[in-house]
Amino acid sequence: MKKPKKELFSRYYGIKENPEKFDFFDIYLNADSLFFVDAAKIKHEANRKSEYQYLFIRMQNTIDSFFKSVENIYENLSSHKEIYLAENTNKFKGILGQSKETQSTHLGFSKIGSSGTGNSYKILKDAFDYVYMENLYELGLVNSMEDLTLFTKNFANDRMSDLIISLIIPELAEFSLLQAEKYKISDTYISKKPIKLGHKWDNETMEWVLYKDKAIEYMNRPVLLVPFRLISRNFLYDPKKYLSHSLYRRQDEYKKIKSHYNGVNKDGSIKPPSHKTIKEVEIKESNLSTKQYLILRTQADKDLKATFFTNIKHALEAGATVLTIEEIEAYRRADEKKDK
Repeated sequence: MKKPKKELFSRYYGIKENPEKFDFFDIYLNADSLFFVDAAKIKHEANRKSEYQYLFIRMQNTIDSFFKSVENIYENLSSHKEIYLAENTNKFKGILGQSKETQSTHLGFSKIGSSGTGNSYKILKDAFDYVYMENLYELGLVNSMEDLTLFTKNFANDRMSDLIISLIIPELAEFSLLQAEKYKISDTYISKKPIKLGHKWDNETMEWVLYKDKAIEYMNRPVLLVPFRLISRNFLYDPKKYLSHSLYRRQDEYKKIKSHYNGVNKDGSIKPPSHKTIKEVEIKESNLSTKQYLILRTQADKDLKATFFTNIKHALEAGATVLTIEEIEAYRRADEKKDK
């Protein structure tokens, strides 16, 4: 059976502008796009002057509020055993139990028509439990939401993106209606009255509340657009990139010590072991996962995290992290081949 043709948002709603000028990420309306909302990009945009800066500031304030609320619960525990007590379970569920996968953005790995519960309570609880049990708060390794993907097991792009999207639904709803107005999308495609878009995090009450707003609709379902500059294929705070950064610094350290893993260059200078050798010796032979190794290296190398973040900051400021239309199309063609 032939698959139905994927319907681009811009094509369906008759937007004839050059895609390079879109403020929004042009999603498929009847399929998912394998891209994610990057928390690091939100933080950058909240500090960069732009037409939508006020929305990015609101997004960042909500993300920070949620993260701090979760951190506070763990900080108030007197022992590790308390994370399993019934009275504390209710507190955790109140904060971690309402973050759901949002189908309206059509981003990520999810399939259309799923129940929208990709970020279950258990998934989030396990992630934050790991941060607490490994003392990542106290060690200063996890200070903000974007740090989670570097060090927390079983919590990568898709799950982090789902969590971030659930936290910024009100801003995405407002942004989407602004795009509908800007590109003169017919009122017949806009809901006549506010409809349920999910739960939002209330910064004042520190709890989730049902959120309703008018929305663009497709097949009687709401559509939420995401600002183009927030989209990533792979997160900036990516464990693989951080591992590579760590290995380069580790090579520099090997140059300063006597080790039988070192070699000699033609000019007589020390040739440090390759990344592959370091991974074999320090990760595989030590029976560590990549993220366990990154925790240990970050503790041992006090400048590792700071230098990695500085590199990301420079890339953001240079605009090098904003995906081009050509890059997006290339990714989509690659995804199409995998789907066949």
